[in-house]
Amino acid sequence: MRIFGETLPGHALSFVWASRVSPGRRWRNPHSDDTAMIAVRSGRAPTDHWVREEVDLVEEHRRSFGGEPDGVMALAVMTDSDALCADASAEFADFRLLPRRVEPPTQSPNEE
Repeated sequence: MRIFGETLPGHALSFVWASRVSPGRRWRNPHSDDTAMIAVRSGRAPTDHWVREEVDLVEEHRRSFGGEPDGVMALAVMTDSDALCADASAEFADFRLLPRRVEPPTQSPNEE
């Protein structure tokens, strides 16, 4: 059953823990121009503690696609070795989609 036809509407942001790409680097998915890949971490994961990630989906959408997102349709989580023919495993917990934090405007020293 197709809900959206042949292609999904909108864009996708893919946040990755890369093995050899520096954090902050972004690139297009080789299979879809509508998917931006963003490295949030690189290298081996620690095994003795949880790692927390927090991203601003609206800002990341602006950086990746140059405009405002229409909204969040889905959250997907996966683990893979990206065609490296290696084993990959991960544990995930406590996903939350929160309202954006809006920082109050800062007042310049000359304003009263």
